[in-house]
Amino acid sequence: MYSNLHIGVCAACLCAFSYWANTSQLDLNYVCFLFSGTVALYGIHRLIGINKVKSFSDQGRFEVINQFRLHIKLYAGIAGILAIVYASKLSIEQMYLIVLPMLLGLLYVVPILPKARRIRDLPYIKIFLISITWSFLTITIPLAPYLALDELSILSVERFLFIFAITIPFDLRDKDVDIASNTKTLATLLGTNQLIGLSHLLLILCALILLSAKIYFIIQAFYFIPLLITYVLTAILISSMKKANHDYQYTGLLDGVMILPLILLILSKML
Repeated sequence: MYSNLHIGVCAACLCAFSYWANTSQLDLNYVCFLFSGTVALYGIHRLIGINKVKSFSDQGRFEVINQFRLHIKLYAGIAGILAIVYASKLSIEQMYLIVLPMLLGLLYVVPILPKARRIRDLPYIKIFLISITWSFLTITIPLAPYLALDELSILSVERFLFIFAITIPFDLRDKDVDIASNTKTLATLLGTNQLIGLSHLLLILCALILLSAKIYFIIQAFYFIPLLITYVLTAILISSMKKANHDYQYTGLLDGVMILPLILLILSKML
């Protein structure tokens, strides 16, 4: 998980689901680009971020990242080369579209602001950057050639809300680190119960958007049912995280829910 291969698989699976559940096409070059680009970007994020939390460097995931820093550099370097290779195989339209989310991703991890601060260190912006970038990369770009603008916008908003919902618990996990670095987040503003309630509310909104899209024939059952099941299971998982004390519950299980729609889609087509 701390090699970032896990989050790369999550991105690739969520993107592949968007393709297969809405079209009969799968752009393998784009999926591979997204996988390798995610591994590289998250690797850079971990390597830069670990230097900003030195007081936590002997605790939990930070200790693991410190111990295997060389491995993370190697994986990120290989993934970066692969991302360039696969990006070169994309269409001109795709290359134009990936500029904005990749730029946001780089601004998220690279300290370009005064006092070596990153865009993510600005008050409350972190969770919005993550949600916008993931929504754009996993649904807006893949489905842009296949859906009308209004349909694409509806599904992109729904994906944004889903990513926002599953990112909220990470704000709770990182609360002590953010306080130490003087970074204001939703977790430093609201209580645990309020944030978990907000996550549940966002998942309900996702389900309502999907239901409306299904009623108006924007999406098919192959898209609606796997996501609905995923949202129910995600809500249950988030509820159980009030007492979460191990990062595997976040990095492993909560990130891992992004793989679930593709698994359910494959199972439904096999049946």
